Amino acid sequence: MDLRFTLIPLLCLCGLPYYPATAGDTMADNAESPRLLNQLASGLIDAPEPLRADFARIAINELVTVYAREAQHARHDIQQGSSDRDLWRWVTAVEGLASELEAIAGTVTPATPVEVVIDQTGSVYLIIDERPLLLGGPVPGEQASLEYRMVERFCNLNLCSELYLDINIERQQTTPGHLEPQWSFSQQAGPSCGTRDGLEFQFQDTSNLKKKRDACARIINELDTLASRIASEVASGTRIDWNSVTILPHPGKEQHKVILNNAGSVLWLSLPTLASNQNLLRMVRPWLVARVGGSRYNLVVVNAERVMGPLIEEDPWDM
Repeated sequence: MDLRFTLIPLLCLCGLPYYPATAGDTMADNAESPRLLNQLASGLIDAPEPLRADFARIAINELVTVYAREAQHARHDIQQGSSDRDLWRWVTAVEGLASELEAIAGTVTPATPVEVVIDQTGSVYLIIDERPLLLGGPVPGEQASLEYRMVERFCNLNLCSELYLDINIERQQTTPGHLEPQWSFSQQAGPSCGTRDGLEFQFQDTSNLKKKRDACARIINELDTLASRIASEVASGTRIDWNSVTILPHPGKEQHKVILNNAGSVLWLSLPTLASNQNLLRMVRPWLVARVGGSRYNLVVVNAERVMGPLIEEDPWDM
């Protein structure tokens, strides 16, 4: 196979200070995780053409979402007074790439010839109209999360078991590829944890810090899962009534029922922490809406001990 073509999405981003994951970055980021994307890609290589086309459409739409979000992050840095002159070049390049990827996704139909390829480094890419497209995001540390969403959405719409794949997407949520909260400590505000796109939980002190770390990680990862799945539903045309979004337990099942609107649209996800704390879900709703829309929203939850409740209560056996 002739690989002289430019690998999108590396196109347009060469030489800039911020750059998408290269093949090496992608492999390093996932060295400790079971690469579900590679398992799925292996099963799709000889799969029926419509399945490969459906995967291509899903994967490219996920790329569009993450590149548009990254451009929004850079724009926010500019608005906050960043003096980095290369940021505007980065924004222009990433937004242009997101538009190009969106245009490619719009041309994919069930009859579109799509090749799924795994190269010698383990990187996965598609060939559409003789143009290789690398399935790599702009932030190396978030590559595993991106790949997980691609696999999750495809396997929720198609029976991966028909490809003879034993893919347990629920198990992947707790493997080492999960998001790590960003922590900061100050004498004035106390310790805080948060995400790189604006959500922050502030604690009063460092007592029970290990439990606070664990609780914050669980909440942020569940919110990440929820936001990614809702974004996929929006991309598929589902209307979200944010005032109706509720997470309900389902007796006898590990997954929870997420109500998206009054028309009966639901998701099934494992969200035990959010399901047990509807007040927390209401508090972070503005951030969640922005995250699903691909934009940034700064939200600080003060006195996080109060909203995290039993997750961080002191255990006398730990004393």
